[in-house]
Amino acid sequence: MSSKHVVRIENALKSVTIILISAVILGVLAAVLMNVLNENKVTSEIKQVEKQTQKVIVKVASAQSSSEQEYELDLETDNEVLESALDRLSKGTTGFTLTTADFPGIGKYIVTINGVTTNPSTQFWEISHNGNPAQVGISELTLSDGDVIDLKLVTF
Repeated sequence: MSSKHVVRIENALKSVTIILISAVILGVLAAVLMNVLNENKVTSEIKQVEKQTQKVIVKVASAQSSSEQEYELDLETDNEVLESALDRLSKGTTGFTLTTADFPGIGKYIVTINGVTTNPSTQFWEISHNGNPAQVGISELTLSDGDVIDLKLVTF
C-alpha cells in the first residue's frame, strides 16, 4: 500500500471518528434536552394539580332560608382575600349572589347574599372563619386551602 493510500485511510478514519463523536455528543444533548422538557412538564402538571386541590367551603345561613346553603370554591391564588373569592363565586353558575358596599376607611361589607338584604340598623352578615368569628372584614380576610367560611345573618 502506498503512503498516499495510508494518508487517505487515516484521514477517512479521522473523519469517521469526528462524525461518531459528534453523533454521540448530539445524542447526549438530545437526551439532556428531553429530560429537561419532561421535568418541566411534570413540574407544570404538579402545579396544576396543586392549584386544583385548593378549595374553600362557603356556608350561608339566614332566617329567611330554612336550610343552610353550601358552596365549594376553588382558590385562584394562595392567600386570596374573601372579597375576591365571593365576587368570583357570585359570577359563577352556582346561584350565589352577593352585594357589597364600601364602609369608608374600613373596606367593604356584605349587604345582600342570595337576595337576603340586611337592615343595617338591626342586622349584619356575620363572618366566621374556620368556626371562629373573623377578626377582619371581607377585604382583608385571606383564605387558605381547606378553610370553611360561614356567613350568617345576625340580628342585634
